[in-house]
Amino acid sequence: MPELIARASSYQPLIGNKIWMGSLGDVPALVEKEHCDVIIDLRAEIIPTGKEHPEHYLHFPLIDGEETQEGVINETVETIAALTEHGRRVAFHCASGKSRSGCIAIGLLIRLGQASTVEKAEQLLLAIRPETVIHPKLKTALQHLYRQA
Repeated sequence: MPELIARASSYQPLIGNKIWMGSLGDVPALVEKEHCDVIIDLRAEIIPTGKEHPEHYLHFPLIDGEETQEGVINETVETIAALTEHGRRVAFHCASGKSRSGCIAIGLLIRLGQASTVEKAEQLLLAIRPETVIHPKLKTALQHLYRQA
């Protein structure tokens, strides 16, 4: 993994002691302090080098401002849910931890039964991570995925 500049951590636990969200700069603390054994990178602007840390690094590229990303969002949410169901400690991040990470957090809150709608999940998320600002096209994708039955 490229050397990251140490700074104050800005990550938060999303679901208990299982799932954390943050930004790229939070990865060292998430691995060392929270003992996350799977890191999910949501940045589309990078190409994984194979030198990422920890051993279990997964890349699900999301793009702010692009339409029809429901498939990637759903795959990411389902992967994180499955990993935590098998006892893994998972952290996910984008560059700043505000839009793409927020999108996945909303999906997880719905998938894991913490909220029933995108709007309710967003309210919960803003209480956890107030700096979250989800791109409108990502929010539209969430609304397509999680329509009320």
